[in-house]
Amino acid sequence: MNRKQLIGRLRKLGWVILIPVVFFVLMRAAQKRKVTPTADMDIQIERLAGADSTLINRGDVIKIINERLENRVLGDEIKNVEVERLERVLEENPFVKNADVFIDAQHVVHIYLTQREPIVRIKDTEGRDYYLDEEGNYIPPSNHYAARVVVVTGFVTPHEPNFVQKKQHGLKPLFDLIKMLHNDPFYLALIEQLHIEQNGDLLFVPKLGSSQILFGKINEVEEKLERLRIFYEQAIPYEGWDKYSVIDIRFKDQVVGRK
Repeated sequence: MNRKQLIGRLRKLGWVILIPVVFFVLMRAAQKRKVTPTADMDIQIERLAGADSTLINRGDVIKIINERLENRVLGDEIKNVEVERLERVLEENPFVKNADVFIDAQHVVHIYLTQREPIVRIKDTEGRDYYLDEEGNYIPPSNHYAARVVVVTGFVTPHEPNFVQKKQHGLKPLFDLIKMLHNDPFYLALIEQLHIEQNGDLLFVPKLGSSQILFGKINEVEEKLERLRIFYEQAIPYEGWDKYSVIDIRFKDQVVGRK
């Protein structure tokens, strides 16, 4: 065997010895990390667009963890921290849309939360007070932040889970209308409140001026809204915001302004 062949065999032998050693070292490090306690919790909550606060805060998150997981996160061994379960528990909170959790090399538990985005607040005649997001999910009032969204008052059909999939549910047509208003910058800037009378007629209260808009039943929605848009774009600039106390769009092909 020449010198070159000997060196080649020694190299192969070295790799055969080195691989198990490296594997053993990595396994030992992983096992040691599992029994190492978590060092800290970093909680980040994405704010809503234009919001100066959050619906849920760090204290709320810690309270949820303490109550639901018996504080088995901060200071506990990493092997005992069930990341997926922690995500599920946080996502069960009505303010939370999505939760991402991971533990870094410094043993810090990172929690990133995305909040549900309210698009309307319901305050009905039965004393119910809650928000709905764009998917129709129920969101209770927050102790930390009041979202600046359209408010609906009056005789509102009570909320039920998954009502948006129920064609005959009384809240669905109202919610569909609210989404149309929310997704249109013109109406988002114009409408402050919707009030539902006992007979089901709908009244709009604008943010500017002293007018009330009689919408009537929730039917022919697109045609009514288009007439209202034309009236505000073409008539109001000349007549002024306070000329009419009532703007009536209930009847087909008509906009009636009453002083």
